[in-house]
Amino acid sequence: MPPERKKPERERPKLAPALSFIDAILEADCRAPRKQRHTAHRIWTRLRQEKTEIVVGESTVREYVRQRKPRWGCWDTRFSSRSRTSLATKQQVDWYEIFAEIDGQQRKIYVFCMRSMASGAAFHRAYPHATQQAFLEAHELAFAWFGGPFAP
Repeated sequence: MPPERKKPERERPKLAPALSFIDAILEADCRAPRKQRHTAHRIWTRLRQEKTEIVVGESTVREYVRQRKPRWGCWDTRFSSRSRTSLATKQQVDWYEIFAEIDGQQRKIYVFCMRSMASGAAFHRAYPHATQQAFLEAHELAFAWFGGPFAP
């Protein structure tokens, strides 16, 4: 096997003047709520608006932000391995209405749906009425179908 190819560190002459600006935004984002953090596109847009003397491509900024976010400790953890395990403990439950023909008549049917947020697997059961008894029975049947309740 040939030796692994060394990738030389390249200078970033166009990005270098923008690094302190981008790092300041990322540092501030670490203290902001997740929904209020900057995307790489928004950082690039602000760079164009606020630092007009710096001309750098969006893909360059995006690559730098992708590399820096984990180092700042404010990486979006929705898809990390730790959050995948917590995602496995979550399910979504809802009712929806459909019309079905039963004995030649159109009737409104209430369908219970429980969906696993991790796998996307879903359990559905139809009831003539969306009552508390139907809700509890549907939960019991869904947990049996999923192999037990979702653990916290």
